[in-house]
Amino acid sequence: MNQIDRILQIWLYISDKRFFTTRELAEKFSVSKRTVTRDLDYLATLGVPLYSIRGNGGGYKMLKNPILPPVTLSEGEILSIFFALTMLKKSYKQFPMMLNFGNLKISLKSK
Repeated sequence: MNQIDRILQIWLYISDKRFFTTRELAEKFSVSKRTVTRDLDYLATLGVPLYSIRGNGGGYKMLKNPILPPVTLSEGEILSIFFALTMLKKSYKQFPMMLNFGNLKISLKSK
């Protein structure tokens, strides 16, 4: 597993945990505790809301309402979403996502 894949997997794993330790993550992802610490530091620089608990029984926690990992969509999936939004726009007079729909349309035209 390369570094980026591991960091994303750690992010997904800790998103479901209330409390975790570097030892737990090192065992789960077959890396050293130092590597886990570097990966957690990297996630923190990305804005993932982590905080550490010092002392005996210490570890890490994530704050409530964590940032979700980015979603990668293929061009076909993006076009499917765009088509679905276009059909919804034609079907409903008030469409809750109209503000973002315009930006999506401009982005797709530039490709």
